[in-house]
Amino acid sequence: KRTARRWLLEADPEGQAVRRKAAEADRYVSISAADDGTAVVDAVLPAAGGQTLYERLREMASTQVCGSDPRTTTQCRADALVALADGTGRLTCQCGRPDCPHAEIDATTPAPRKVLVQVGVSAETLAGLRDNPALLAGFGAIDADLARQLARHARFDIITDTTTAAQSAATHTASAHTSEAHTPTPETTEAELRYRPGTRVAARVRALDGTCRAPGCQIPAAATDLDHQERFDHNDPAAGGHTTADNLGARCRRHHRLKTHSDNHRNQWQVIHHPGREVEWVTPTGESATTTPEGVPFLFPTVFVPPVTADGVPEAEPSGSIWDPGIAESEMTELLHVYYSAAQRREAFRAARHARRARHNM
Repeated sequence: KRTARRWLLEADPEGQAVRRKAAEADRYVSISAADDGTAVVDAVLPAAGGQTLYERLREMASTQVCGSDPRTTTQCRADALVALADGTGRLTCQCGRPDCPHAEIDATTPAPRKVLVQVGVSAETLAGLRDNPALLAGFGAIDADLARQLARHARFDIITDTTTAAQSAATHTASAHTSEAHTPTPETTEAELRYRPGTRVAARVRALDGTCRAPGCQIPAAATDLDHQERFDHNDPAAGGHTTADNLGARCRRHHRLKTHSDNHRNQWQVIHHPGREVEWVTPTGESATTTPEGVPFLFPTVFVPPVTADGVPEAEPSGSIWDPGIAESEMTELLHVYYSAAQRREAFRAARHARRARHNM
C-alpha cells in the first residue's frame, strides 16, 4: 500500500494534492459510548497532525513512567491522551516506589483540571444507599461506583422533584390562554420576565433534560442553549412565554435555530410541547418523533437498586498479551524501535488491534 501510494504521487501529483485537501476537509473527532462504561474516540486528522499526536502519546508513555509502572504501553498511551486534555500535560508514574526516577517530576505536576462533564445522579446513590445508575450527559448511563468517583471533586447543583406532569400541563394551558394579560400575575416573578434564566433555573433545566431535546442529538445539555418552549415576548414579557423551568428546554445551537425557524414559519417543521417535558418533532413529510427528558429517571429513580458497590470495587487484573509483555515493555520500547522498522511495528500493532476486536465481538 505504501508503494502504491508513492506510485500515485509520482503519476498524478496534482490530483493527489487535490484529493488530500478534500480528505483533510472531512477531518473530525467524535466520541461514542461503548460497553461497560468506556468510550470510543474516533478521529480523522491530517497525516502530519495524526502522526504528531501519536508520537506525542508514544513519547509520554515511554519516557514519563518507569519500568515498574503496572500499566501496559497501550494503557499508558490512553492515559496520556487524557492527560493532554485535563491540564496536567504529563503522565504520573503509578509504580509506588519511593526511589522512582520520576517521583521528583511527578511532585511538580499540576493537579488535573476538574472534569468538564455533567453527571446526573440521585442523592441516595451518591450517599451509597442505592446503586441506581447515573447519567453522564452526552454519553448515557454509567454505574454508581463511577458516578461517585466523578463526584469526589465535583460542584453540586441540588435538583428537587417539585414539578409534576399535571403542574407542567397546567402551566402550558394557562400560558396559552393569557395572551390578553399584559401585566404580571402575583405569582409571576421579576426573574420570569427576563429573557435569560437565572443560574438555578438553568441548572435545573439542564439537569432534567440531560441532552439536547431533538431526536437522536447527544449534545450534552451543558453545551446547549436554553430555548423557550413558548416564545418569549420581548415587547411585552408578561404576555409571552415566561422564563421558567417548565417553559425552557435544552437545545443545541443547530436545533435551536431549527425550532426558531419553525416558530417563525420559515420551514415545514413542527415542534409541539406536551406535559411532562415531552417534545414532539414533526418533520416536513409528516413523520413524528417524541423525546422525553433523559435526566429525570436518573435524578429521581423509581426502581430501587440495592447498594452493592458502596464500599468500592476491586481493581481489574491486567490482561496479558504477547504485545504487552509486562513491566519490561516500557524499558524495551526504545530498543525495539531500533531493531524493528516502522512498517513491522505497524503490522504488529494492526494484528493486535484485530485480535482485540475479535475478542470484543465474541
